[in-house]
Amino acid sequence: REQAEEVEIDIPAMEFSKTSNYGLTGLFNLGNTCYMNATLQCLSHTFELTEFLLNESYESEINTTNVLGSGGDLIEGYAEVIRTLWFGEYSAISPSALKKIIGRLNNHFMGYRQQDAQEFLSFILDGIHEDLNRIKKKPYIPPVKAGSRPDSVV
Repeated sequence: REQAEEVEIDIPAMEFSKTSNYGLTGLFNLGNTCYMNATLQCLSHTFELTEFLLNESYESEINTTNVLGSGGDLIEGYAEVIRTLWFGEYSAISPSALKKIIGRLNNHFMGYRQQDAQEFLSFILDGIHEDLNRIKKKPYIPPVKAGSRPDSVV
């Protein structure tokens, strides 16, 4: 057997690799939340995003005024889960605080019923995007009135 190739992530004061124990913390199931746990574990191993959060680089990027965002609540809750998954001392954690934030933002995910992982992924990525959107004041663009013109013209 060949030895696994190490892949290092540049995080100050910490060296991560595929052979380290960082990021191996599990998530407790909160009812039927395996769709959420699987999605969070996959996102946790998106190293560029995780590094951005663990370095706390995101804090100066939070857009608290974006009407499409959560005022930073979602990114802060997600970052806390990531910190606990990567720096925590437990074999598994409960993502209940993040679950509560997500349920408040989208009642589709409020309860403990089974949901679609792809819909959850789409929601959380869009929410992270809006919380970190660098455009602080979006210009108003009036809608284009098509009238009887075809879509290709409009």
